[in-house]
Amino acid sequence: MASIYLNRLRSPDNYIGCYKTLLQKTPSTENYVRLAEAYLNIQDADSAVATYETARRVNPSVKFGVKLARIFVKTHRYEAAIRCYKEEGSGGEGAIELATLYVGLGHLDVARETLEGLERPVLASPVLAKISDWKSCESLCSQLLNSSSVGAPGVNGAPPAGISSTGSAATTARLMLADATFRRGDFQSASDHFASIVSSSQEQGQGMNYTALARYIEIQRRLATLKEGKVTDMLAGKVGRGVGGVRPPGYCYCQGLFEWYSGNPLVALGWFNRAKHDSEWGQQSLHNMVEICLANPEVAGSSIKPGNGGALEMADSFIKEMNPCSLEEDWSCKLLSNFIRCASLDRIEFEMALNEFTRLAQNEGTRVGASLGLAKCYVHHNQSSRARNILKLLAKTPWTFEEADYLESCWLLLAELLIQDSKLDRAATLIQHTLGYNKSSAKSYELLANIAESRDELDTAVKYYNQALRLGVSSEPGLSLKLASLLLRMRRYGDAMDVCMSARRKDASTWHAHRTVYERAMNHLRT
Repeated sequence: MASIYLNRLRSPDNYIGCYKTLLQKTPSTENYVRLAEAYLNIQDADSAVATYETARRVNPSVKFGVKLARIFVKTHRYEAAIRCYKEEGSGGEGAIELATLYVGLGHLDVARETLEGLERPVLASPVLAKISDWKSCESLCSQLLNSSSVGAPGVNGAPPAGISSTGSAATTARLMLADATFRRGDFQSASDHFASIVSSSQEQGQGMNYTALARYIEIQRRLATLKEGKVTDMLAGKVGRGVGGVRPPGYCYCQGLFEWYSGNPLVALGWFNRAKHDSEWGQQSLHNMVEICLANPEVAGSSIKPGNGGALEMADSFIKEMNPCSLEEDWSCKLLSNFIRCASLDRIEFEMALNEFTRLAQNEGTRVGASLGLAKCYVHHNQSSRARNILKLLAKTPWTFEEADYLESCWLLLAELLIQDSKLDRAATLIQHTLGYNKSSAKSYELLANIAESRDELDTAVKYYNQALRLGVSSEPGLSLKLASLLLRMRRYGDAMDVCMSARRKDASTWHAHRTVYERAMNHLRT
């Protein structure tokens, strides 16, 4: 009955009334918990906390520390959350969540100390990866992998939480080890690890391991090997089929990721749209959909969100569909919301974004993304020196997967500003640093072409422009126009005409921008 009130009749009062009636008839701890969780389902965190507190007074022997802490994290009451985690004790999932919270708040040393008292230290591997303690992380993963390979259930005779068998323990350990290798920046080794996990999971009849496949796609993008066909083979045929031939959400997410990175944003939107309601893949799917809308105005009016609204309106609607369940997800939503405001160019919205980015830049968990937003705001206001000063603080920031895209964008924006100041060597160093983590960065090659052109190294500039066009995720008319103009300047008239015609075939609307170069090249050939 409660489910009907909530999901079909949309009556939160009657929904809560069902649980209150149940509690009145049977005032047990379990029913207090049910009522508290019902309050959470309707986003009433304060009532949920009050219910847990009442249950604790009724039965002091029962601990609700972790449950209360999760609510406090969700409502940004971090000090209260830390107190609840500490009251719960130093073992199990509470310690892991507390350490993760410390990482999010930027207290890395405290996070490391929190993990030291764990009874099952292998559980600490994901958090150790976040704080870049690769040696400890990989050691613990190997420990779990070795124990499972000889048939042991896990450390201290008990399997880690969420692991029900030796086989799954081995898979989890391999995933942890592969992820640690990836975060350390050893992409080739991580690629081999993830490919092996995908292959073995199919051979053992366990179905596709979509977590491993998603990471594998990400790595192939960063190695610029996405178009070699291996990912296509993994996604093809029965590999991605669910019951009755329906594609499972994990498959839809991976296919969307592949299409996005292959330069098909509209197709990617469709695949992410199929996965956005899933509990595991939904949040990241919606995040990616917002990113696509911000970077590709042409997706406006697609069948995903039919209507007359533009890409920013679509992005805003996807933000509203998000339901952040962790500190990191909440920060991600705030950053994306302000990037939408910034892109709107509405004066009031723009000022709101500037103020929010300034506030978020003080937070360790959002420092990189907010700094990028601030720098973009200052560039828009023609305050390049202020933008440059902000970005310089991030020039030597260690690369992390969670902030990779924001950090790489910061490096490239700083490089662009340095090029404008004729500081070409420093800009080139930053660009090469970016390419070390993302070889498919078309923007990096475009900036290298700009540097080569400034140095009058025209053949090198042509090479970089061609590389940027090959890797570009969309038919960028400005890039092909730069290349065509450079070829015209080098008296390579036939090549200039070919570039113009290629751009026209990809997008006829760009022809007006290329027509002048094409006609000038044609006239030179005639004479």
